[in-house]
Amino acid sequence: LSNPGDLNGERTYDALAQHLNTVIVNEALISWTVDASSHTVDVIGLNPGLIKTEIRDNYLGHGSWLSFIVESLIGLTQQSAETFARNVLVHVLASESVVSGEIYGPDGGWLQPNPNLSDELRREVLEESEQLVQRGLNATLKQ
Repeated sequence: LSNPGDLNGERTYDALAQHLNTVIVNEALISWTVDASSHTVDVIGLNPGLIKTEIRDNYLGHGSWLSFIVESLIGLTQQSAETFARNVLVHVLASESVVSGEIYGPDGGWLQPNPNLSDELRREVLEESEQLVQRGLNATLKQ
């Protein structure tokens, strides 16, 4: 976890750190769901890799030349979300060898679990995630 206690990046923001936080939270949620359901719910993780989106606009500048260049390069060199869905997601979901709790990468191959995701870290990540969700719900209800 890049910023323990600052999962949402509110005290300090670093794009790479926030990305790494989302990766570890996703893996924690996947493993927790499998365990909490006593393996009665099949859950897989998907990591399509770098995809052209506007998510980087928050630090590249919406509509800026830098954003245009970066997103164009990503679009030219990486697969699109649609290509990932068509070529990888469909294949992974149709496969008999898919195992609940595993994460599949840009080419549909299995990704190794994060060796740093201990039970203790998973608990901390999930507790902080739950607090963020509750805070968001409370803010929505007050409006």
